[in-house]
Amino acid sequence: MRNSDYKIKPISISNVKITDNFWSSRIETNRKITIPHLFKKSEETGRINNFSRAAGILKDGGMPIFPFDDSDVFKIIEAAAYSLILMHDPDLKSTPILLLKK
Repeated sequence: MRNSDYKIKPISISNVKITDNFWSSRIETNRKITIPHLFKKSEETGRINNFSRAAGILKDGGMPIFPFDDSDVFKIIEAAAYSLILMHDPDLKSTPILLLKK
C-alpha cells in the first residue's frame, strides 16, 4: 500500500488537545498524583535500585522480586513522557532523576 492510498493521516501527540471535563481532570490527576506516586513506590520497593544493580553501581546481592519489575518502571517513564508532552511540569520532569542515583 502506498502512503497516498491511505486516507487517514497520523498526527503528533503534541497536536492533540483534550479539553472536556471528563478526560481533562483524569489527565491532570495522572500528572499531579498518580505518576509521582508510582515513581515513589518504585523507589520504595527497590525497583529503581534494580537498575543500579544491573549497572554494577549497587553490589548488595539483591535480586528483583518479580521478573517484570523493570517493565513497571519503563511504563511509568512512558506515562511521564506522554504527560510532559501534553503539559510542562518542572516537578514531574525532574522525577526521573531518581534513576540516576548512585
